[in-house]
Amino acid sequence: GSVSSIEGICNVENIELGRLSSPLIGNSIFNYDIISSEINSYCEITFDDRATRIRLDNNTRIKIIIDKYSRIIKLFNGSLFVENAKIEDKTYIQTLHNDIYVNNNKVWVFSSLSFDQIFPLNSHLNIYNQAIKSNIELVPLMMYDVYKNGEIQSNNSTDLPYYVIQSRNNQQKKISM
Repeated sequence: GSVSSIEGICNVENIELGRLSSPLIGNSIFNYDIISSEINSYCEITFDDRATRIRLDNNTRIKIIIDKYSRIIKLFNGSLFVENAKIEDKTYIQTLHNDIYVNNNKVWVFSSLSFDQIFPLNSHLNIYNQAIKSNIELVPLMMYDVYKNGEIQSNNSTDLPYYVIQSRNNQQKKISM
């Protein structure tokens, strides 16, 4: 993949390759890269096949791991938005508490030490909670707080980023047509 958009300060680190840089638009992103965005910053990454796009919101840190069958976006802290087309490789967002399977969907995720906030946009979203060792299905266009113990609450009071609200509004228009 490569960096497709940047605002503010973002960094790419790869311990295996001994690399630390502030990427520019068009710079490649490699397997095991750790990408972070600072305050008032964001960074977008688009995979080479154009099937997956990741947007890191400010104060976010992720690691990208690609193997033969899957793309894993490890979300250490902060929030991100993933758009994913239906492809053979499976795409997951991994937080401390949950594995979120993103297939032909758009999802916004915020992760902290005690819980994750998850907002699927296009369709039902399957997550696997580490604590209860069980799959959970989330309904689209609803915000969920998924606690580390596996407890789930719907949450309508969280402020979503403006670009997620735009995407939600577009999705709601499609549904009502």
